[in-house]
Amino acid sequence: MPDSPSSSLLEGLKAGNQSAWVRLVDQFYPVVYHWCRKSGIRADDARDLCQEVFLNVSSALSGFQQRDNKGAFFSWLKTITNRRIVDFRRHRIIRPPDATGGSTALKILKLFPVDALSSIGPGQADSVAMELIRLGRIEFEEKTWNAFWKAVVEEQAVEDVASELKISVNSVYLARSRVTRRLRDLSIGLIPGMHGGAEA
Repeated sequence: MPDSPSSSLLEGLKAGNQSAWVRLVDQFYPVVYHWCRKSGIRADDARDLCQEVFLNVSSALSGFQQRDNKGAFFSWLKTITNRRIVDFRRHRIIRPPDATGGSTALKILKLFPVDALSSIGPGQADSVAMELIRLGRIEFEEKTWNAFWKAVVEEQAVEDVASELKISVNSVYLARSRVTRRLRDLSIGLIPGMHGGAEA
């Protein structure tokens, strides 16, 4: 861990000194990046998240007081980073099914044949859907999974998904097909009536 910022550095930052800001970023960027990566954020997203963290630091720095507590800055920086990680996951990472059951589980399970789903009891739909989501998220890159999720679960138009994720329409169709096919494979063992080899 780098040393806590000196009082003179903090004063320079609050005064808008550009060289002080460069020093702060050089000193603490690796720390923030490490926290992001340790939380499971992908490398490219972690770099973007670091920028958001330091933007927050810049806007909130005037209210920060280190006083005699040398660890105060680290705690403050960690709090900001954790909030950005939570926000990132809320907006960029797919949420699990609602605890009460309902639409998310139904939209995942509608990918499977009706006769296979007849073996699932009313109380099992959520747990099966959540496990499929967990397994799917492990296997696919974030953009592929999000394309599938937005097109299938959120029922967004394929063109809108492509525009939002900055990928081609064909990539959305491919993501939807690949993930659906893989979820069907993963469902073997979770859904007794499922068999491999189903087409998306």
